[in-house]
Amino acid sequence: MAFRYFAMIVHPRNGSILTHRNGKLPVVSYEDDAINLHKMCANLQRLVADAYRLILMRSECEVLLSSDGSITRSSSEYRTQLLIFEIVSDGPLTSPKDFTWTPQNAAFLVVVDPALAPVVEYLQHYANVGLLVNKSRLYPYSHSGWFKEAASWIQSTMVYHGYDDVEEVQQVSSKSEGCVLRGVMVCGSAVYFKQVGTHTFSDEIRATQLLSKSFPDYFKCPIEVNIEKKWMLMPDRGTSFPEDACSVSTNQELFHSVLFKWGTIQKQSLSSAKGLEDAGMELMNGPAFEGLVQKMISDTEWCSVLSEELAVTRETLPVDEAEFKNLFITYTRYLSVRASEYSVPLALVHGDLDIVNVTQNSENEINFIDFGATCISFPFRDAATFALMCGATADDLQFYFDMWVEYESAGRIRELFQLVKGLQLVFSAFVSYKQYITAEESKRMSTRLALRSVLRVLLQGLVFYLERACDATLRSCESST
Repeated sequence: MAFRYFAMIVHPRNGSILTHRNGKLPVVSYEDDAINLHKMCANLQRLVADAYRLILMRSECEVLLSSDGSITRSSSEYRTQLLIFEIVSDGPLTSPKDFTWTPQNAAFLVVVDPALAPVVEYLQHYANVGLLVNKSRLYPYSHSGWFKEAASWIQSTMVYHGYDDVEEVQQVSSKSEGCVLRGVMVCGSAVYFKQVGTHTFSDEIRATQLLSKSFPDYFKCPIEVNIEKKWMLMPDRGTSFPEDACSVSTNQELFHSVLFKWGTIQKQSLSSAKGLEDAGMELMNGPAFEGLVQKMISDTEWCSVLSEELAVTRETLPVDEAEFKNLFITYTRYLSVRASEYSVPLALVHGDLDIVNVTQNSENEINFIDFGATCISFPFRDAATFALMCGATADDLQFYFDMWVEYESAGRIRELFQLVKGLQLVFSAFVSYKQYITAEESKRMSTRLALRSVLRVLLQGLVFYLERACDATLRSCESST
């Protein structure tokens, strides 16, 4: 789906912004999918007659919208309405036809049409302080000059390792998990660079290195890393699938292929799981899940979000904050204790097994990327995530369950899957919490609402658990709290 956004193109030296000669701020179409970011930049460059090379620096001014695009206070949908671009072209900057440069101190005079108060207010603020707004919360790749530094590192690193010269560096995605760039070489092949984001659960660079060393048939080693900057340069792993590529209703074959290959890797990881853990890969067993819950319920910001959600749901789900915290701990302990009673061993878990983290190369081989949540844990967590993303049922997962029947009966495997689904929900709550507390200022409200949404689902699960779970294991867990 395409949307229209205000575009703020900033002069790299004096802070002027590019406006139409009639004083209006430019508008650009943007497909709301990170993988199309390069295309969106190209659309904007065409709007200004390809006068400059533009890179999306960051987004600002998220506005609460209803489904028809009007501003509302009742909708839970936030949409960015202002995108800030950095010019990374070399040489003198002139004004394209029908455009002009408006000085920074006159930014408050720029016309926002249609008028949108947050964008107008941002321009007024920009006139006084420039792009230093909310600097303390900006991601590293949202700062002016970051792209040039990263692009230079890509080019020099490739030369050092004896590859062809990098002809162009393109921006692929920029989000909380990190910023991805593509380096296109003279020969036409590509390499990929990633600045790892601030909220990742595990050390993604370390996880990538460990996987390539332990499973060289499935994972490629980084060409180079910069631990201090959290930079990683990777060989091409193929083309990512779009978000809707793996719906069970439309492409069951792809769903099967992806999950079967990942299950095969998980089975192979059983013999090396302890070695991976000893080498530094995160261990997410039962006590570790309880530790995540303790971190959340001890954080005042998390508690404030919880209070907001409980105030809204009090009539239908009458649980106060203290009760919720106690239930959350007990529920997590119950799930982890029960899951540990089964014989299926801990294995490699991707942690975010979504189709957008799967690629396919020219030989139609399936590969996996983005290991910011990778750990040693209950293996069915990935199947639970992938099934949810693809609209699959437990029956659709039978082929995956069959891969584990040497450890448990078919019935007990399904029981374990249901328990692990609950643990994955706990993990999702923690990820949403991390995204919120590390978000840029402009994303604080949308990530707060996302966390509230997860807490709402969790609250419903806790109430169901409280009503239904009455066995001896549950009672012993409750008495221990």
